[in-house]
Amino acid sequence: MNLSANFKGLLLICLILTACSKENSQSVAQIESLSAPLVAEGDKVEIDDEVLAAQGFDAIEIEGRSAQSKAGAKAIRNKVLRHGTRLVGLVDTECVERSAGRLSHEIQNASGEKKKLRYQAYAFKLSKDTELAELSQDAESDDCIVQISNDADVTIAAVPNDPMYSRQWHMTAIEASTGNDTFFGANGINTSVIVAIVDSGVDYSHPDLAQNMWRSSNGSYGADFISKDDDPMDDHGHGSHVAGIIGAVTNNNVGVAGVMSAQVKLMAVKVLSSSGSGATSGVVNGINYAVENGANVINLSLGSSGQSSIMKTAISNAIKKGVIVVAAAGNNGAQLSATTFQSPASYAREFAGFISVGALSSATALASFSNYSTDYVELAAPGQNILSISTNNRYVNMSGTSMASPVAAGAAAMTFALLKSRGVTPTPEIVERMMLNGAQKVSALSSRIKDGNSLNLKVLAQAINSSASNPTTPTPAPSPSPSPSPTPTPTPTPTPTPGTECGSLTGAGCEVMKGINAQRRAQGLNSLKVLSNCQALAQSHAEDMAKNNFFSHTSPTQGSFSQRATTFGVTGGSAGENIAYGYTTTSVVTAWMNSSGHRANILNSKFNSTGIGYALDGKGRPYYVQCFSSRAGS
Repeated sequence: MNLSANFKGLLLICLILTACSKENSQSVAQIESLSAPLVAEGDKVEIDDEVLAAQGFDAIEIEGRSAQSKAGAKAIRNKVLRHGTRLVGLVDTECVERSAGRLSHEIQNASGEKKKLRYQAYAFKLSKDTELAELSQDAESDDCIVQISNDADVTIAAVPNDPMYSRQWHMTAIEASTGNDTFFGANGINTSVIVAIVDSGVDYSHPDLAQNMWRSSNGSYGADFISKDDDPMDDHGHGSHVAGIIGAVTNNNVGVAGVMSAQVKLMAVKVLSSSGSGATSGVVNGINYAVENGANVINLSLGSSGQSSIMKTAISNAIKKGVIVVAAAGNNGAQLSATTFQSPASYAREFAGFISVGALSSATALASFSNYSTDYVELAAPGQNILSISTNNRYVNMSGTSMASPVAAGAAAMTFALLKSRGVTPTPEIVERMMLNGAQKVSALSSRIKDGNSLNLKVLAQAINSSASNPTTPTPAPSPSPSPSPTPTPTPTPTPTPGTECGSLTGAGCEVMKGINAQRRAQGLNSLKVLSNCQALAQSHAEDMAKNNFFSHTSPTQGSFSQRATTFGVTGGSAGENIAYGYTTTSVVTAWMNSSGHRANILNSKFNSTGIGYALDGKGRPYYVQCFSSRAGS
């Protein structure tokens, strides 16, 4: 991209997970953010790898599409997807109503589903053998197609068991009664929370659930994406069991108690059938329904192997809209990694505000069936022989990470409500950070679960109480809007001396780093430290852009951010990059903070280190690059 002399300041963001070979857009984002609610800022429309994985093909992508526009398709090989291949298309339904393209029209008609959402996922099958190039071209030429992916099967993450127990041992294990003294005592929760159970539906007539059920404006208890109607009655039992764990009516002399014993409303979103199975398209629609209808927390006690970009997009959108997502880690007894990926749970590694949960068989022991990983599984909670509600007024014991996830989701809802009741804006990032910082650290779990984190409501309540009197903990941040002055500046915050703040950085790099760390401390985050590898990467790319007159995460000579990260040794864990052009050292931080994608990198609690690149082109115009890494700096 050539830059004219009067070119206005520009921003770009890139975020990758090095273990998973993640990419991001190369399109330019001006200060304003894109408006498409299901397409993250700078994301590309894509036909993702999973569509092709089963057939051994390479991925094809449509680059650069935003809410307003799209660019040309990437060149691909002439491979073929077979007749009957199951796909899912994410369609802008308002665009279809205005002027449907051929592909979006065919996808909608083939699915037989009625419009429920602005951005709706439609499952469809290829009616004939189709070259990837043809599918890519059709999607590119249709303004109403947002994304195309595979429609993988998903199943519940529970291991059902015959009823054997008459008490809820999990409530004792998490010290619920002691924790509730804080959550529901003086200065406790005074606001309600909506928790969406995206599952097999909920028996909303059960006497131990009816009082706590959410109702929509039309009187329904949620939505059914299996039967395509507004009646999410559970005909399997799994969703009702999950709902009971989260929010069974308590102190009513009936049945069991929920983790969140008051101020909870349960939204039933049915995406699994009577056999306990469903499809990615249904789950995506379920997540989007929950977001569009005001859920504060979403529980996903389901999963499938492999990655799905369309599922990832839905989760990203939920978090950006302020919704906390909690998911079951899965029941294969396997160590999760980039090659043993569990969707959606493994995406928790990439998103602050998304918590993946493993299952405990006792207060300190991981269940044999639970998946585990110190990178991909962030919290453990009781999940074996959990007594809760079933259909037809019954109560049963079930086992699985499906049971552990709602225990954590109930705690997340309580954390959200208590912070909000105390005047703190409970963003998903803050809730996750509070829950993980407030987890009990169990040495026996340290090799299986991130930091040995085990849910304990007593410890969590103490952490929240401690944060209320600690001025460095999360407090409501000013909304990131531009200052009325000609040159916006970050909110003034006391900063350490340059020697400790900037490490080896001086001049412009140090000024930018101080501004970045001021923004992080205002949100209760740790200050970033300089990582030499990150610094080398950032400075090299800033100089490359200034010298060769381009503005992109991809260098003509050094490659993409992922390639550059490998070259400079920014590997192991997660990494990201922000770039900007034409700003002052003070206004660049404000510009990044006023762009949701760039702000997400700056306020990502999983990043610990940084590097700041700064270079001037031949006309004295500044280029900025900030590298982020989850590795420790110095």
